[in-house]
This record gives sequence, structure tokens and C-alpha cells, in this order.
Amino acid sequence: MNRTRVLIVDDEPQITKLIQKFLERTGRYDVRVENHGARATDVALEFRPEIIVLDVCMPDMDGNDVAHAMEQIPELRGIPVFFLTGLVGPDEVGPEGWEAGARVYLPKPIRMTDLLHRLELASA
Repeated sequence: MNRTRVLIVDDEPQITKLIQKFLERTGRYDVRVENHGARATDVALEFRPEIIVLDVCMPDMDGNDVAHAMEQIPELRGIPVFFLTGLVGPDEVGPEGWEAGARVYLPKPIRMTDLLHRLELASA
């Protein structure tokens, strides 16, 4: 069985580690983490993720800027990006997150079942 490669970018190591462990335990995902937005593009070029989970608010480089930079690189263009945001909570967004244009936003604190559901839809 081929595993889906997922890159998680968040400036909070405890968040990236939690998501990584959860996804790897399913046996369906190979996960790489990066805790600096400014390094995310280089990591993505090396790892070649099929899905990116990206924090919106990071101190060194905003998640929107990271996503925009990746879209400028042909090898990374078109990779689904799920944005994590602490600007709204789960009760404000609901269990499915919400979509704005082609972007999927998932609230922090992240509900792992919601993330897993989104990943399954994207990798189907």
C-alpha cells in the first residue's frame, strides 16, 4: 500500500509532533514536519508531499506567503494545502472546517478526526 506524503508546517513543535504521531499511527501517511515557515519550500522540494498542512500565523513567514511561494514553483504547484488557524475555534467553524476559494481552513485546536477526514478526501 502506498502511503500519502504529508508535510506539516507549524511554528509550534508540540502541534507538529502531535499531528505527525497521529497520522503515522494510521499506517497510511508518511509525515515530515517543519517548524519554520521560511524553510517550508525547501523541505517541500526535497520531500515532495502530496498534501501540505500549513499554519496561517507563524513568526518568520506567514502561511499565506509560504503557500504563494510554493505556487510559484512548478514542482509544488497544485499540491492541496490545508491551513490551520487559531483565529477561529472549532465551534465557530464546525466539524468540516471551511473552504475559501480553493483553500481549506481547519481551526486550532485541531480535531484529529476532522484532519483525517480531509486528508482522506484529498488522497482518494
